[in-house]
Amino acid sequence: MIKLRKKNYAANLYRIFLICMAGIFLLFACRVHSRSEVTPVSVGQTILMSEEYTPGTVFDRNGEVIAAGDSGELCWSTEETRDAFLQVLGPDIHSTLLSGTTILGNCAWVFGTEDNRWGIYSLLHPAAGKIGGSVKLTLDRRLQEYAAQLVRQNGHEEAYIIVSDYKTGEILAAYGDVFGESMHPGSTMKPILAATALSLNPELEDYVYDCVPENHIFQIENGAVEINCAENMFHGELSMENAIAYSCNGYFISLMQKADHAKMLEALKKWGFDTSISYEQFMYWDHSFIKNSRSETDYLMAAIGQANAYMTPAGLHFCTNVLLNHGKLAEPVLYSGKQSSPGSPWKTIEAGEAKEVCGSEAADKVAGMMELVTEIGTGTSFYLPGFAAKTGTAQKEDEDGNLTGLCTVWTTGGLTDENTPYAVTVCLDDVDEYVGSAAAGKMAQSILIYMTEGGE
Repeated sequence: MIKLRKKNYAANLYRIFLICMAGIFLLFACRVHSRSEVTPVSVGQTILMSEEYTPGTVFDRNGEVIAAGDSGELCWSTEETRDAFLQVLGPDIHSTLLSGTTILGNCAWVFGTEDNRWGIYSLLHPAAGKIGGSVKLTLDRRLQEYAAQLVRQNGHEEAYIIVSDYKTGEILAAYGDVFGESMHPGSTMKPILAATALSLNPELEDYVYDCVPENHIFQIENGAVEINCAENMFHGELSMENAIAYSCNGYFISLMQKADHAKMLEALKKWGFDTSISYEQFMYWDHSFIKNSRSETDYLMAAIGQANAYMTPAGLHFCTNVLLNHGKLAEPVLYSGKQSSPGSPWKTIEAGEAKEVCGSEAADKVAGMMELVTEIGTGTSFYLPGFAAKTGTAQKEDEDGNLTGLCTVWTTGGLTDENTPYAVTVCLDDVDEYVGSAAAGKMAQSILIYMTEGGE
């Protein structure tokens, strides 16, 4: 503690002032250097500010207005726009509490959290109302509304659609809670496992499996387990590419037994399985493969997207993007520009660098195999030239492990022509077991036609 002498009282006060100012300056410089100069705002503070501020404006990628503030609330451009964007935008922060799985949960400045009342605009307009900032999304309003229309036309209540540019990572449409709902991926897990296995051991491409009844009994530590293909079908002798095309369960269970378990589980972490994963602009629930299970049965069932294997539609979609983008994941982007408050300059938000997830040669081979799905395999009913896809069906159980007769059906894939680098994932949940994955595939096909040809 500094002892103040009577003769040097003013000088000592001045020294203390200089020390404090130097400390404040040093702290600010450190925060600027670490890019944390904006003080974090708590959820409670944001909710209070949202009651004082009129929200800003939400624009789509083309500058069209999705929603704009009016009398303290966000007002939608049209009722159709509201139906298409409501769940993913999450405007009611009182109920979502700025959820990390909603757009506005990651764009709190729309509610005024970054408004500087000492800024030039506020000083020159002292009587102006308090208005939050604005955001420009990567989403396409018309594409999003088209996706919502498809869901309505097909009569699905639990539907999830995500569309992106797999080269840039820009998300072009996101219908439903694609970042928060986790479900069994079913056979859409198979291309991920194929690419992982080939990255570890390229010779596995030549592995051949004979899909006959006796080869569907798999030996494990505690005895044996029988796992059949869908509808108890037997495919005969299969290569890896035909196993993906016809979605052979036996092939991939056998492949997982042949591969090194420990190396596979470690390599799957790069895809986001059984590890923590998030991105700068948003978060989604991590996908899991076996979680903490040591059961070999769980390991084999996860190979066909059941047991402890769970993914969000967004998580599966990003894995598909890896396969289409030569083994790299372009960081997913939901918004591309921000305006902190009225009158402030727009700031362009840059995406991070692409991350290598698996070997490019392995990814390219598997993407080529996925083209066979729509050419000769389970996806012929929604064929498009260059459409590399994978279908999947996962049976649902009740709390006691009994089958409910309901399923989750998937189609995920994209166009291999890099002039149209569009990927799409469609998931239909809680559908009757007679509703096949082709139903999701036909919706995916319609979306790709809409994007490339301007309509069906």
